[in-house]
This record gives sequence, C-alpha cells and structure tokens, in this order.
Amino acid sequence: SEINGQAVWYIGSSIFENSSITSVTVPEGVEGIEHGAFYECRSLTSVTLPSSLTSIGMYAFQNCVKLQSISLPASLTSMDYYAFSGCDALNSVVIPEGITKLVQGLFYSCDSLSQVPLPETLTYIGSAAFSYCSQLKTITIPQGVSSISQYAFQYVEDLTIQGYSGSAAETFANSQ
Repeated sequence: SEINGQAVWYIGSSIFENSSITSVTVPEGVEGIEHGAFYECRSLTSVTLPSSLTSIGMYAFQNCVKLQSISLPASLTSMDYYAFSGCDALNSVVIPEGITKLVQGLFYSCDSLSQVPLPETLTYIGSAAFSYCSQLKTITIPQGVSSISQYAFQYVEDLTIQGYSGSAAETFANSQ
C-alpha cells in the first residue's frame, strides 16, 4: 500500500486513538497494526483486515465498545497484550490457524463474547485472556494446548471447558 507515493507496511501507534471513526478498511500490503492504533475508538463498528496482516499490537483495539465482530486473516501470526480488551459488543471471533499463543488480557472484559473457536495450532492461553467475558459459556481447548494460566478465565461464571482426557484442559478444569 502507498500514501503519497510512500510504502505503508504498518498502521502506526496511537494513530487513530480516541477518534470518532465508525469503520476502517486496512489496505492490502499492511503487515502490522501497532500499539494502540485504534485505542478507545468508541464509535468503531466495522473493521476489515487485509490478508497481508501478520501482527496486531498491544491495546490495538482496546475499548472499541461498539465493535461487534472482526474477521482475523489466516496470515495473522501474533496478537499482543490486551489487543481486544474492553470490546463490549464483540460477540464472536474466529482465531486463525497459525496462532500459537493467546496472550495476557487479549479478550479481557469482552462482555458479549460468546463464541471463540480456538485453532489447533494453539499451545498457550495466558492470564486474563478471557477474564470477565460474561457471555462465554463453553470453550473447546485444542489438544496441543500445554499451558493455561490459572487466571485465563477468571470471573467467567458457569463456563464449560471441553478438552481431551489427560490434557492441559482437563488439568485446568479440575483445578477450578
């Protein structure tokens, strides 16, 4: 992508912070969305991400309270701390194959989040990744997950954890 003849590879840190934008289409060629790029964009309802995107930075979409869904591209390999935390209206998200870690606070306090199919490539679920996701009632943990923080699902009541016998999911569920 280009702006005024200059190549654009990343959406810069805090570039749209607190803006009143309602929708955004990130152009093809952009590989990363940096720290806080759309932080506190409380009117943002629609985001279209390119197939070239590989990383989403810390707090990138934090507190985008009207964002209801987001389609994460298959090219995505990392999402940083609290990237989607506080997205109150976010009700479902499909995490693409290739993602291995759900880091601290990734979906923290996404009150409407009720569906999160996890990729088979996942190996780690971090602290508070889904804490305060009050509508999350069932989650299936892939067999390859070897580590789940004891606080990954803190304050998620009546959660059913589905997993494999002898897996980290079973160990985690039995410890709760």
